[in-house]
Amino acid sequence: MTPNVAIIGASGAVFGVMLGYAHYWPRDLVYVFFLPMEARWLVVLMTVMSLFGAWQGQGGIAHFAHLGGFAGGFLYVRWMELRSPAVQFRTAAAPTPKTSTADLDRWRRVPLDTLHPVNREEYERVMAKVELAGVASLTPDERAFLDRFSAG
Repeated sequence: MTPNVAIIGASGAVFGVMLGYAHYWPRDLVYVFFLPMEARWLVVLMTVMSLFGAWQGQGGIAHFAHLGGFAGGFLYVRWMELRSPAVQFRTAAAPTPKTSTADLDRWRRVPLDTLHPVNREEYERVMAKVELAGVASLTPDERAFLDRFSAG
């Protein structure tokens, strides 16, 4: 093992790009030595090989640079997804559900004895969530669930 050896190359960056590709197109086929492989499995295979190589101490290859490329690619993809114009548009365009106290009163008047045990359990979970975190914490599906049973 030689100390103070410079590392030259772009393989870490290539690994980061590979992870980004596999994130967005995980089932795309890539060919490795004429063998088809899904992009996601290629990333898993390369990660395992880099971990094994680092653990074995194989000289001449910067295995931790490869793993750092994967980590950097992962962080960059997550950061870009948070800043994506599409995500910002969806957030701004999402309707804000209006819930009045009449809705809450109607939801509380659901006759529990007429509900199937599974629905009763879900109703109790959702209403506990309303009591704990407020009506704004409900998902659209939870609102629809409560509306479905309180409409009668």
